[in-house]
Amino acid sequence: MERQDQRMLGPHPEEQALREEIARLRASLTAVLLQKDELVLIQCRRIEAAYLRRFGALELKVIEPEAFLGLIRERLEKQKNL
Repeated sequence: MERQDQRMLGPHPEEQALREEIARLRASLTAVLLQKDELVLIQCRRIEAAYLRRFGALELKVIEPEAFLGLIRERLEKQKNL
């Protein structure tokens, strides 16, 4: 019975303010999620591409000799085990 009485009286005075705050927070959350997606999915890839353009060749110059030394070490280990 109490609930019916409350419904007849109308909504709680703070209800509209709370609904508006929830709508505002949802909009704010949506904006933050869109910004995060922009950073992760677009800007991050652009930064990675720019990095590779600037330093990719230099990284290869470092990686290739290290890989070559790794192959030589493997071959030496195989020869020692024979």
